[in-house]
Amino acid sequence: MVRKVKVDEEIRKKLVVNLKDWRDDLLEMINEKIKEIEKAETVEKIMDIKKNLLLTLLDNLPLSSDLCYFCLKYDPEEGEERCNECEYGKVHGICLQILSDFDLIRRARDLLEFLIEAKYYSGEKYD
Repeated sequence: MVRKVKVDEEIRKKLVVNLKDWRDDLLEMINEKIKEIEKAETVEKIMDIKKNLLLTLLDNLPLSSDLCYFCLKYDPEEGEERCNECEYGKVHGICLQILSDFDLIRRARDLLEFLIEAKYYSGEKYD
């Protein structure tokens, strides 16, 4: 039988506030990139801005501890032993441990960032 954990309302409220702040900041960044594209005078400049937008989106995936229900509940800044109490960590491995599920997700994001940086647009000229 799967045990359902009741939501801590205080933690949920913190998470929602943090997610709304994250969303607003991200939307502002996206809008700035769109404005830059609107002003771009060459396809190459558009490609450069779009590449930067892709990298910005990756860099701003909601993976930080202030956007995680469990990190807010078991604040890792209070000591790493708090992470050992984390229900998410018990299932997926402690986030900071090598090859935990979170570490694998972070590595995949880093690889995608590398590929976008190296392959998406590298300054070539278009006719």
